[in-house]
Amino acid sequence: MVYMPGDSPYCTPEQYKDCAEPALAALSSVEGTNCICRSSCNMTRYNKELSMVKIPSKTSARYLEKKFNRSEKYITDNILVLDVFFEALNYETIEQKKAYEVAGLLGDIGGQMGLFIGASILTILELFDYAYEVVKERLLDMLNREEEEESHGEDVSTCDPVVNHSESISHTVSVPLQTTLGTLEEIAC
Repeated sequence: MVYMPGDSPYCTPEQYKDCAEPALAALSSVEGTNCICRSSCNMTRYNKELSMVKIPSKTSARYLEKKFNRSEKYITDNILVLDVFFEALNYETIEQKKAYEVAGLLGDIGGQMGLFIGASILTILELFDYAYEVVKERLLDMLNREEEEESHGEDVSTCDPVVNHSESISHTVSVPLQTTLGTLEEIAC
């Protein structure tokens, strides 16, 4: 039997058999799945826990025996210590929200579009930069070839062949002379 709090009437076993069993069978059947009941908006649930030990101990049983003028066996069988308390002082709220709202959908679509448009513009600019660098290099190569061809034509006609190296070449070297090592010619050789 189920205890119903408040002043609700209690069902006798016959009433339970005649009324509750057919209703429970209809709810648990396959055809009874079209329930239109909505889930409750607020629900308070108190969890219970039971812990038992043999009480009282020998010392406290003797004390209670003297205090209540009862035997130790009577005290052991009939004394109860009951502590009622909250296990934890917290609560949990469960809220139901739409899985995906319109504002979130539009924000995600806009973000993706911005990402793709930005990436596309950046890619186009990088392609222009690459094309500019390629054209610049080719133009510089063409200009250098033309200058080399012009300079080769002039160098061939004005070059004097060198017969011997009798002409002295002067070049100033700013290397300090080392007196311990000798002259500069000795160091070079």
